[in-house]
Amino acid sequence: MTPPKPAQTAEPVSQDSPRSEPAAEHRSVQLTRLLAEMVHVNDVPLGDAWSPVLRPGATIGRFRLVRELGRGGFGVVYEAEDGDLGRTVAVKVVRPGTRIATRGREWMQREAEAVARLNHPNIVTLHDFGQAPEGPYLVFELLRGDSLARRLEREKTLEFEQVIDLGVAITRALVHAHAAGVVHRDLKPGNVHLGDDGEVKVLDFGFAHLFGRGGIGDGGTPAYMAPEQWEGEGGDARVDLFALGIILHQCLAGALPYRVDKDWSEAQEPGPTPALPRRAAPRALRALVRRLLDRDAARRPASAREARDALLAIQQAHAGRTRRRTLVATSSVALTAIALSAWLALDREPPPGEQLKAVLGAMENRAGDPTLDAVPGLLAAALEPSKRVRLVAPARLAAVSREAGLGEPGRLDAERARNLARIAGAGLVLLPSAEPGEHGPVLSVRAVESETGKELFEATADLWSASGMSDGVDQLAERIRREAKERRADRRVRRPVAEAVTASPEAARWYYAGVDCMERARAFAGPYESCVSALDRALALDPAFPLAHYRLALVGSTAGAKDDVGLRHVDAAMRGAGRLGPRERRLVEALQARIDGRFQEAHRLYDLVLAENGDDVEALEGAGDLLWRQGRWAECVPYYEKLVALMPDREDPLATLAEALGRLGRFDELRSLRALVFGRPDSPARSQGLVDVHLWLGEPDVALAEARRAFELRGTTEALLLQKAAVAAGEYAEAAKAARALQDRARGSVQLARLLAAQGQLRDALALNEAAYAEYPEPIVNERHYIGAHLSMVAWDRKRVWPFAARAAAVNPEYAADLAVPLALLGDIDHARALGQHLAPGSVAAEELAALLAWRAGDVNGALTRLAAAEVRDAWPMDGVPPAYLFAEVSASAGNDREVLAAVRRFLRLPPRGAWRSFAFPRALYLAAKAEKNIGDDAAALERVDRLLRIVGEADRDVPLARDARALRSSLAAPQGIRVRQ
Repeated sequence: MTPPKPAQTAEPVSQDSPRSEPAAEHRSVQLTRLLAEMVHVNDVPLGDAWSPVLRPGATIGRFRLVRELGRGGFGVVYEAEDGDLGRTVAVKVVRPGTRIATRGREWMQREAEAVARLNHPNIVTLHDFGQAPEGPYLVFELLRGDSLARRLEREKTLEFEQVIDLGVAITRALVHAHAAGVVHRDLKPGNVHLGDDGEVKVLDFGFAHLFGRGGIGDGGTPAYMAPEQWEGEGGDARVDLFALGIILHQCLAGALPYRVDKDWSEAQEPGPTPALPRRAAPRALRALVRRLLDRDAARRPASAREARDALLAIQQAHAGRTRRRTLVATSSVALTAIALSAWLALDREPPPGEQLKAVLGAMENRAGDPTLDAVPGLLAAALEPSKRVRLVAPARLAAVSREAGLGEPGRLDAERARNLARIAGAGLVLLPSAEPGEHGPVLSVRAVESETGKELFEATADLWSASGMSDGVDQLAERIRREAKERRADRRVRRPVAEAVTASPEAARWYYAGVDCMERARAFAGPYESCVSALDRALALDPAFPLAHYRLALVGSTAGAKDDVGLRHVDAAMRGAGRLGPRERRLVEALQARIDGRFQEAHRLYDLVLAENGDDVEALEGAGDLLWRQGRWAECVPYYEKLVALMPDREDPLATLAEALGRLGRFDELRSLRALVFGRPDSPARSQGLVDVHLWLGEPDVALAEARRAFELRGTTEALLLQKAAVAAGEYAEAAKAARALQDRARGSVQLARLLAAQGQLRDALALNEAAYAEYPEPIVNERHYIGAHLSMVAWDRKRVWPFAARAAAVNPEYAADLAVPLALLGDIDHARALGQHLAPGSVAAEELAALLAWRAGDVNGALTRLAAAEVRDAWPMDGVPPAYLFAEVSASAGNDREVLAAVRRFLRLPPRGAWRSFAFPRALYLAAKAEKNIGDDAAALERVDRLLRIVGEADRDVPLARDARALRSSLAAPQGIRVRQ
């Protein structure tokens, strides 16, 4: 239902938004046309074609040239300023020629479509392209740093670790491009960029092939060309793998593997495949490079994916060896994967602060008692006071697993736990298990070295019965800390799990079952009901269980609830907070501070938790959500960036980050986020993320295409996503179909009511709205009336809106206060003033009301000034209507047609949200069409009003917008087949 409305702040937000990049399908058509024009141009020297304009200060299209950056096989690259988008770009002017003339338009279209769709963090982004009078040009993101070619000129060779990282980045780019059907064919150090920020980007993907530049045949630079390219056969994706082998060999050995002349390469001749010197790289990498360099394409790796996976495996294996050498050489504070069997055998205490990172594996419960499944959670709690043994957080393990290309970590059996421990730099793996014993379960923990798998020690505890589980876990924790050589003074700090968690093994079992349930629900946007049930069972067994109380309070408070149940649980958690460790105690205190409205104190406590562990998901979520609900968009961005990195397959962090960046007008970062989402596996979060990003970039048609794809792939679970994208694109019939497909029947009815109202079918919309809320066990009365008031706005009659607003205000005047804005828009000044008394002073809605009251009093300029300031502050407020829409209404009343059009453009690029859109979206189309007619752009006005009539063509007879739209249509031109109800 309608989310709680956070307090407004004075966080500045720019309402100006750059023009969106063209969609991939449109870009492919445009690129095809550009190629078609090029085939009719004679092949001329680049300087002859472009010399009159190639100078700083000149313009090409909308781009002003700043300075020349370099020259390549088929173009000159300039740093340039994009006048429309206000960003610095790289403009490559292309030497016209005729080599693609023989390919045919069908080939060009296929190649252009593939190139235009490339979007990956390791591939330079193609922003735009065009045809100037002097010739064609391409526009790329501007890269800061240096090419690999220049780096090798200076340094000759690179460190082994750098070569591995470089190879992984290039192969990731190749995997993406090859999957799109694009082969580079001119991969070389000059086309690999090393950014100042450490990023590796591959340039000119597909363009050597398209423009036919480079060496023989389909392009390529002789030293990096595969034998099949020399023979004119073109070859497949494995020509890029051959070039990769050349690059890796050159980086490691400082020389090319094959001798090359202008028209000849040693790679064409029979002979053994060159091998790297033994000192240059480990055996696994030498073997991989040799396979990549094989003259016979069939003996090279079958795909870029295979090469990438091989490089990742080498990278992971080397990471452990590097950590061992580093520790032996430096005795570093963080003890990682070294030969622990020797280290732990030393009869000495480690220096203060020296830590041993460990990974806790899954429970092997062979004792037959499900209560023992709680052991890993209890053991983690028992080890929490240790200053020596630090467990790697599950979120960090999941992140490193994904980064290594291993997917989700899943159940941490011994082998998987060891693999992830090596990647995460943890030297120790703890493997808990339970076996049936003579007198009861026997609990044990095996400690193994992650690098070798060698068992270091085993701790056991005879429980006699499961009721002694908490004491047994304490014994295991004490043994682990002692074997890990924790300093004696530090070992005195203990926290028995019976106090820190619970003395009831059965309560612990249900508690950890509830926690796991909440993690799954959060990951997959599922219901929390079954999770609450598990936590309630834990409390039935241990009524004073502070962590169970905390979790139950958290469920309500993160949704903005401050009900009696949530308050009771947080109070109970606080009464037991003294039993908890520092982390849990701070989280409980932060939650209470948050519920009490002490936001600064809550944020301080979350940051204290993060100071100890920057990957703490609960603290990141708490701090980020707290800032977001206060409207502090810029401050919440770093928290959600970290959450997205830790949990890329969860929808909420990605959607919230996209919204924050969109509100702030940080569109370059949104584009980077879009590239990140493109590189993720296909998942609901990916679809949601792409739709949100495209909507904030003002690309509703692209968002709708992605939502349709998700709906086809996953069915009705994506119905709400499809409805949102369809509404943004103005496809209300499709949006209504999606709303009817929602699994939540009541929610679907509420959404359908808003869609019917937008189409002018007000009577049906109001009836459906009433029926939808009646389906809820406890109808949210004020919300029903609140939405009814917004829906009634389509009648544009204050007498039809006020009864709903009055009923909503009678239930909760603060909740209904922002209805003062639409009432003032209709001229119902007295009622607007009465409701407006309950608006938060200084809120966006309060500013909007003041602006509309000034307008109704005749002060148009004062009203517009206030609305402009409100839009800068928050273009998409939680309370009130988007200021851009109100700016359009006031400007229309004053006859400022160009201001109307600018305001409508800003309004229409906002993602759809809120019941107010039911009246504001069609009204905005009408205002824009009138303005376009007034300035003489009848064609644009005609297109706009036709779009409006497709939406309101079946409107109720007493809805004035439909009549006004028909009248405007008649004044523009004769009807063109649009059927409307008369």
